[in-house]
Order: sequence, then C-alpha cells, then structure tokens
Amino acid sequence: MSGLAGGETCASPLAQGWDPGELAPETVEVNGISFLRQTHSGVAAGTSAVWVTYTARRDQRCAGLGYVLRTFDPANLDPTRFPTPPAAVDWRSKVQGFEAMVATFTWLR
Repeated sequence: MSGLAGGETCASPLAQGWDPGELAPETVEVNGISFLRQTHSGVAAGTSAVWVTYTARRDQRCAGLGYVLRTFDPANLDPTRFPTPPAAVDWRSKVQGFEAMVATFTWLR
C-alpha cells in the first residue's frame, strides 16, 4: 500500500510502460470495493507470462495486488532430455486462486 500525492493515479507497477489499451482494463467490484483490474499475457522463446493486477484507491491511499505466472510450453523441451515432459500449467485456474485472495482484501481504516 502506498500514499498518493494530489492527482497521482493509482496503478500497479506491473502496468508501468504499457499502453493502457493493451492491458484489458476493467473496473470490477469485489466485496464492495471498486478495483481497476488489468491483465496482460505474452510469449517469448517458448515461455509465456500472464499477469493480473487489482488496484483500488481510497482517500489518499492506493492498494495494489498483483499476480505473475511465468511458465513454458512443454512442446518446446528437447525430447532427448525430457522423454516425458511435465504437464502444461493451467494458468486460468492459477489466476482464479489469486482472485479468491483478492476477495479477502479489506480496508482497515
């Protein structure tokens, strides 16, 4: 949690440097708290990354909750070294677990 000065926006550090339109921004309400939810996913060299952030502003305070999942595509592994590759990660279920944690957030004051 961090303080905000004047007109500063409440945004996740994960969103810095990205065009806001690329982050699928949406306002969602969780437990009566309005959050800006942003997501991004991408691939590079056989790996993928998915991140989700929730930010909320109250008075001069900003709370940001973020989740990053980096994984790889088992199809990109050398079959001579990995004859039985590990199973692919179900990132949707991992993100749902994070969203269940977001639902426990509350402002104390």
